[in-house]
Amino acid sequence: MSKAKAVRDTWSKRCDKTVFISDEANDTFPAINISGIIPGYQHLWSKSVHSVIYLHKNYLDQFDWFLKSDDDNYVIVENLKAFLAQSSPRDPHVFGKRFKTHGGYNSGGAGYVMSREALSRLGKHLIGGNCENVNNTPAEDVAIGKCLREVGVVPGYTLDSEQKETFHALSLHHELEHVYPAWMLQYTYHPLKQGMDCCSNLTISFHYTSPGEMLAMEYLLYHARVFGESFYPQSSTIHRHYENR
Repeated sequence: MSKAKAVRDTWSKRCDKTVFISDEANDTFPAINISGIIPGYQHLWSKSVHSVIYLHKNYLDQFDWFLKSDDDNYVIVENLKAFLAQSSPRDPHVFGKRFKTHGGYNSGGAGYVMSREALSRLGKHLIGGNCENVNNTPAEDVAIGKCLREVGVVPGYTLDSEQKETFHALSLHHELEHVYPAWMLQYTYHPLKQGMDCCSNLTISFHYTSPGEMLAMEYLLYHARVFGESFYPQSSTIHRHYENR
């Protein structure tokens, strides 16, 4: 099973609308190709720029929130929607796994979500040619973070009431085993916690999730039950405050 197919057949079904953007159009999948995208992993910035412009032109007035996610990211959509319900899409928000380097930005791998106002500002900024040229090919998440800052949008607070992370730039097993690459220790904005404390009970996303792991997550979250336990045990709550910038 391909990564994109795993996303299509699992968590993305719970989104109100999903648009798969690829280097090649596929009417049966379905996936679209946007004119101007430069193919290849090294040109992710190109794909991000043209994807933002496409969403701005075609969907800005249809939805409140816009999630960018890779095809190896698993998202618990119900938790994402509950988290976003605390904020207004009329305000300029971007939420995700926060990194402190390069002026501050959200990890592309963990996925980040923009409010309608944030997408409106970013789309206009990119359409006007005010950000870095797509051929410069910087890391797309760093570049998007830079462009968002230019229009007054900075990463929002995403820890839960127990100060645990909700967006994760690594896989579940790496988070649980506290196996962090050196770059994560350098980049992360909030201190990393070990074991079961790594992740909120109302976690939103995990990066580096294989198709098989997505199916396993789907089964464990939506099918398996522990006899005698309540259907939705809640030991933590979604809580957010805004930090001084």
